[in-house]
Amino acid sequence: MLVDRAVLRIMGDFNAIGKNDDVHLLQQLYAKHKRLILLTGHVGCWQMGFSYLDFLDAPKAVVMLMEHGDVDKHSFKWKMYGSEGKEKEITVINPAAPLGGTLEMLTALRENSVLCINGDRTMGESRHNVLVDFLGGRIELPITPFKIAATTDTPIAVVFSSRSNIGEGLFWVSKVIHVPTGTGKGGIRGAAAFTPYAQKFSTELERYCQENPYQFYNFYNMWN
Repeated sequence: MLVDRAVLRIMGDFNAIGKNDDVHLLQQLYAKHKRLILLTGHVGCWQMGFSYLDFLDAPKAVVMLMEHGDVDKHSFKWKMYGSEGKEKEITVINPAAPLGGTLEMLTALRENSVLCINGDRTMGESRHNVLVDFLGGRIELPITPFKIAATTDTPIAVVFSSRSNIGEGLFWVSKVIHVPTGTGKGGIRGAAAFTPYAQKFSTELERYCQENPYQFYNFYNMWN
């Protein structure tokens, strides 16, 4: 996977494959709402995902914790081209920024972007996380993707990938999650209101891990 990432960065060479039905689904979701959240995890060839998204002619932003010195930047193909052949930058949002980058995420969606988020890592205060079932135990997941979706009335497409061959990856839509606007403001309030949606993502991630156990990159004890 590291070699594939380097080849993509240096030569722009990576073969991203997806079903036409999934391509059309993502295009329809974006066309209807003029914004879209893609929720994935640290699995498969997720860092090469932008090479799969060329069919979405929209601004794109990714939420990613940047290491000191911006070293992660060299693992990505940050620039891509739209239908007009013009070079387009990919916006990087740092979740370690004030308010966890929430304002930048909201701005990206309000500017009609496709916002890519990893939903299997927690950051900041525990009050922004909820407990869900995962692979026989309980883990914490962040509510931020679901809270932002409710605030902006944006659909969430859970998208995963798997490395299928040298320089080749399969991408697919695992589930679409709709979080009603106003969630967390009435009835069940606070983070608990987003538990059912976080559990839906956890269930899809669990299924992925059962089918692709060697492409799940959890380098810490999620159950601790």
